[in-house]
Amino acid sequence: MRISKKYKKIADGYLYFSKGYTNIDVSEKAMEDMYSFETFGFPRIKYNELQENGKYNAYAIGKHWMDVTISMWREDIINGNLTKFELLDDPVIPVFVKTIIPKLPIE
Repeated sequence: MRISKKYKKIADGYLYFSKGYTNIDVSEKAMEDMYSFETFGFPRIKYNELQENGKYNAYAIGKHWMDVTISMWREDIINGNLTKFELLDDPVIPVFVKTIIPKLPIE
């Protein structure tokens, strides 16, 4: 399966949010499975379910926690506890994730 460069950047964002987890699969196959799931709806992948290899899909975990984190950022920006500039200025946040930040609500 051919995975686009754009999706690989997205996948890097997912891995950022799955760091610190153990027993995770960061293989090319895990990324292909996540790509296929997001594109075609199969194979079914859930962030909290073991795969056939006995590991969790790191990309699914990362996507889950990326979504949760961005929702919290959105609330913090609306409440005045955080600015987009603070997020954009953070050197640790992956480039793909920084492309989402300008789309968050106005501070």
